[in-house]
Amino acid sequence: ALASIYRDHPDLKIELFSGLSRRLIDHVAGGVLDLALVSEPDHADEDLTLTHIWKEPYQLIRSVNEHLSDPLELLMQRPYIWFDRRTWLSRKIERYFLEHNIVVQNAMEVDSIEAVEALVSHNLGISVIPKRALTGEATNLVSTLFAEGALERNVVLVNRKASPRHIF
Repeated sequence: ALASIYRDHPDLKIELFSGLSRRLIDHVAGGVLDLALVSEPDHADEDLTLTHIWKEPYQLIRSVNEHLSDPLELLMQRPYIWFDRRTWLSRKIERYFLEHNIVVQNAMEVDSIEAVEALVSHNLGISVIPKRALTGEATNLVSTLFAEGALERNVVLVNRKASPRHIF
């Protein structure tokens, strides 16, 4: 998308930042950023506009070297690697586990999904993460999608209603 925008609008200045959704939303609300592509928050500031972009189903990931394949067995018997538990993404997973009486063996917590994937790929545990639309398949991971609608995240575009660059 960025390559297309640059090609069609060569004089347009774009600055790209990455970070956790909460931080990016705070930057949009504070006027530091014009917009952000984020996981949909649990609750949104009324001064912000959220535009749904796509849905990403969650998936259980395991190493290709893991001999167990049953999702429930994996969740209950293998070390669980969390992506930052303060995020909406992980809180949604925790709620799902509670609602389905799934007790995981907490092993590690890291601050990037890529780090979760790296640890799982080395067979240090299993995890649940979104099947991200903007990444390819990892060859050293096996993934099992949750049933449609069971566990998924919405990716939204956030911008301020009062911004001079308000686009939606």
